[in-house]
Amino acid sequence: METIQFNIRQTIIVAILVLYIGKYLTKKIKFLQSFNIPDAVSGGVLASLFFGLIYGIFRTEVAFNFPIRDAFLIIFFTCIGLSSKLKVLLQGGKPLLILLATAVSFLVIQNFVGVGMASLLGQALPVGLLSGSISLSGGHGTAIAWSPVFYDNHGIRNASEIAIACATFGLVFGGIVGAPSPNF
Repeated sequence: METIQFNIRQTIIVAILVLYIGKYLTKKIKFLQSFNIPDAVSGGVLASLFFGLIYGIFRTEVAFNFPIRDAFLIIFFTCIGLSSKLKVLLQGGKPLLILLATAVSFLVIQNFVGVGMASLLGQALPVGLLSGSISLSGGHGTAIAWSPVFYDNHGIRNASEIAIACATFGLVFGGIVGAPSPNF
């Protein structure tokens, strides 16, 4: 099997191209607009299919260089958190408190279900946390950022793959269930 290895600059260029392809797809395909599919997701799915075909047809693996990914993820989500304003949050009042209580409850439920399923399936219990709120509520960024901790501290060799699979399931399932709901 052959491997094509991209360096950091090439990886960033491919990521930018995938984002712009996603912007184009989302702009041209009504379904993607009406269901609020992010540009990065529509471009990323197409890129995944493309690289999957390269692997399937030519038995060539495409490997990207990700040493700065975790730093960018932390910077991105920190900026989002720092941009929130307490004054605006306080204006949410009772509905916001209900939403917060519901969200926290579901975080706990996700972890209980994840750990319970890991136990039933004979997996290490930390896999349940990784497949619970870390991936389902935190999304891909949080899943990727926490994977090394589960590998280093708990010896879960495929922590990254588990986390990405669970985050993808959460994204797809949330999109299928949540996206059409405003139409009702």
